[in-house]
Amino acid sequence: MLMDENVEVERLKVEIIQQRLKEMGQLHIFSNFDPLEILEIIKIARLQQYTKNSVVFSEGDEDKSLYIIVKGNFNVTATSLKKSGDALSFFCMGDGLVFGEMAFLDLGKRSATITTTTDSEVLIITRDTFNEILANKPYIAAKLLLNLAEILSRKLRGADRRIQMNEPP
Repeated sequence: MLMDENVEVERLKVEIIQQRLKEMGQLHIFSNFDPLEILEIIKIARLQQYTKNSVVFSEGDEDKSLYIIVKGNFNVTATSLKKSGDALSFFCMGDGLVFGEMAFLDLGKRSATITTTTDSEVLIITRDTFNEILANKPYIAAKLLLNLAEILSRKLRGADRRIQMNEPP
């Protein structure tokens, strides 16, 4: 009987892993990854859950991790340089988007505060774990960086549009 229970437990583990791979494969940053490549990322990244109204990190923090939103919503705020330190709310982010990419790439301090607006879950890739991927699976690191570059390009285009709309004629 114990052997049957062990087989059932293993089967359930496989089902959970398959479901998680399917969920991750639907995230934009992994859109061109095959399941084994996603599994390589999952093996060294950390899955973190946050409750509503949790601060993930604050403006000025030294954290260098990349955060991939598996589920949930997040608010991005930063201190205004014009309005005597008032907090400016940039936007809310949802499933499949990323944040923390600037500090992850340039190793600078956090430029904004990220707060959850719902119970949320993120996949966290630290700079050290990325370097491990780069050393051992460079083709996966290249795919991740290309997808991240595409996401950054879209964010930059959006920022350009917002700036253009606010410019006087």
